[in-house]
Amino acid sequence: MRTILLATLATLAASTLAPTADACGPYMMSPRVFIIASSGDRSFAIERSDATADARFTPVAPLTYDATAIAEQPALTAPFALTLLGADGSHRAIKTAKQVLVKDSWMIGHGKQLAALELPGHARFQIAVAGNHTDLGWTPVETTSTATGMVSQITDAISAESIYDATISDYRTTLKSKDATVIGVYVGLPMGVLAADGQTHLVVDDAGIAHAYLIY
Repeated sequence: MRTILLATLATLAASTLAPTADACGPYMMSPRVFIIASSGDRSFAIERSDATADARFTPVAPLTYDATAIAEQPALTAPFALTLLGADGSHRAIKTAKQVLVKDSWMIGHGKQLAALELPGHARFQIAVAGNHTDLGWTPVETTSTATGMVSQITDAISAESIYDATISDYRTTLKSKDATVIGVYVGLPMGVLAADGQTHLVVDDAGIAHAYLIY
């Protein structure tokens, strides 16, 4: 399993973009994005689910209410570049080669075990984008609870309705224009809007894993 983890993240390090399907089916090139989870004085860019059974976990903040634990993994052969984005518009370009497994983080859900890249230093950023960028824009969205689910205002012209679907144990989010035309349907809860290379992407939180979808 550790060999699989290494191979997957080595492939990730070789490319800053990954094909992401839009709601209608065709594949678009969207930035590879990561949710940032923090615990104590450490931060992690969450990459994907990983159920490695022989990992030995150590609590990050013992004797606290934070149950986050990590298991060290072999380092990448070369540092991987990331641009960190915060809710206040802050950004930082970093490189890291440190791989870990993270579980029981309150930010990604208890009982989940996910592969991640540990970030140098500690800062309250929300997402990371693969590669070194200077022209990214990040706008978090505010989500309001309703009787049937959650609603979010994505842009001035686009809103989102998210309803929990027990068949997939996750939310389905429907984007609509002002005239109620359906723009797309995605799995996960909206996190924010990412502007990159003149395009606008919706970033969703799909059970602790971030995905970016081109919306215009």
